Amino acid sequence: MNNNVIGGEYVINPILDDSKLHNERKNYYSCGRMAIKAILMRVVQKSNEIVLLPDHFCESIPYTISQMGIGCSFYRILDNFQPDISSIESNIKESKAIVLVNYFGLISNSFFDGLINRIKSINNDIIVIMDNVQNYFGMDDDLNFDYSFTSFRKWFPVPDGSTIIYRKGNDAVRLFPENDKCGESLFAKYKFAGNVLKMFNYIIGDEICLELIEKGEKLLSDSIPISSIDWTGKAMEIMDYQSIKEKRRYNAKILHEGLVKLGIKHLYIDNAIPLFVPIVLEDERDRNRIRKRMFENKIFCPIHWDETWKQRYDNVHENNLSKQELSLICDQRYGEEEMSFQLEILENEC
Repeated sequence: MNNNVIGGEYVINPILDDSKLHNERKNYYSCGRMAIKAILMRVVQKSNEIVLLPDHFCESIPYTISQMGIGCSFYRILDNFQPDISSIESNIKESKAIVLVNYFGLISNSFFDGLINRIKSINNDIIVIMDNVQNYFGMDDDLNFDYSFTSFRKWFPVPDGSTIIYRKGNDAVRLFPENDKCGESLFAKYKFAGNVLKMFNYIIGDEICLELIEKGEKLLSDSIPISSIDWTGKAMEIMDYQSIKEKRRYNAKILHEGLVKLGIKHLYIDNAIPLFVPIVLEDERDRNRIRKRMFENKIFCPIHWDETWKQRYDNVHENNLSKQELSLICDQRYGEEEMSFQLEILENEC
């Protein structure tokens, strides 16, 4: 039995090796919400223009778009995490922009190549935005999108940060906040404090840490800062990306091979560097039962996503993935032992 906590918030070590830092450094956007907001401020010119979104999505994005006074319509995501192309085609002509999501970083580039070409053949003027929040290491991939954005804090021990790529012809340009000043974000500072204090949770417990982190999340919901804090830029500059990629790829492969043996439906592609490895279970009751057992063993598997946000819209339907999906942990904090422990619990429960 593994006695370590698996999953949950990252621990942040606030001490950085300044000798590895450069004198000049660009600032980042504060978060994925700010990134999509910055993109839409560039491309949506009229109040009656519509953005086409997937019906399986984090609530923060449709909420942010609605707060901008921009209308949303929705297309269907199938149980293999790929879009229902017919539902895109039925809405694409009336849409100014479409957001495509690479779920967990586990949808192939060849699929998106074909999909984007199909979309552009129907509406060549539409703006294609790739949401790569779950595909950090693939956001630079050579696809025919107009914009791509990602977020840092799901992938790395940082409190905030997001970046945008804009494709202009054959060139890919990384966009930064225009004022180029580091943010004074209370949201990030509360999260930073909570994540740093997790280093000492054996003294103070998790409750105080989580209270600070949740306070930061609430502040973000109330007001989205433009820029990340200075510390995030420094931390991202000296991150050991190669090691992180190798560990995530290795862990995901272990999970995949074990899930194949167990006959559990899941999403995976060879050599991927995913955020999580999602499994799809029979129903919500089955998913919640297994998640509870994971929790009892100090494994904090998230689910993607809660659907209560859909109550604000009359043009979006339930998606069964939100009731069936469970995300297995594969990040760089862990190795073979933790992957095997998750598989062991699944073997006992499925």
